[in-house]
Amino acid sequence: VAGATDSWDSFAGGLSGAITGTVAGAAYLATGQPGSFRQKLATQIEQRKQAEKSLNVKSDSKERVGSRRAGGKGSPFDHMFAEDKAGNIKEMGPGNDGKITVFQYNQNDPESVARAYALGDTPKNTMEAIGLKQVQYSNWTDINESAFNNMVSGYQAVWSSQNYVGGSYNSNYAVNSWIYGSGGTITGLTTNRPSFAGQYYEGR
Repeated sequence: VAGATDSWDSFAGGLSGAITGTVAGAAYLATGQPGSFRQKLATQIEQRKQAEKSLNVKSDSKERVGSRRAGGKGSPFDHMFAEDKAGNIKEMGPGNDGKITVFQYNQNDPESVARAYALGDTPKNTMEAIGLKQVQYSNWTDINESAFNNMVSGYQAVWSSQNYVGGSYNSNYAVNSWIYGSGGTITGLTTNRPSFAGQYYEGR
């Protein structure tokens, strides 16, 4: 799990505020605290996000965020993924080698799904949740597709060699980075995720 902060920016980049008020898992404290290597990588993503947003590029596509249960039966936490109108899904999770992996596939294309399945279990769990109608979706948000793809590729370049740690810059952080960096917002979700409060997130 991840610690809640006073704003999404302070969690993502450690640029303002501090961990407040909630329990932070040992994994987060060990690998996500200010000054840690992972926090420095997160700062790189924050800089990319701010750079993409500063371009003020025109919105030309739409994305929504899906939220499903993560961590097995009884877990109070959720996993987030991004989805466009064509059914293309982008999400982050552990690959078969335990490293952070960005999964990109189209839920309507069996070959695309099979390729994603071969990389790790995250897409399997997401597709199962979709099939069982156990996914809550955010409202659609306007994004710039080029900026969105830049954020995804930038995230992948920075993080893909790192070991996956569920409580340190997890899937929710990745999706938030992609959406907000491309000009979108996430509204309409009420599921239990690490907090990304403030101007970026509504729906609690």
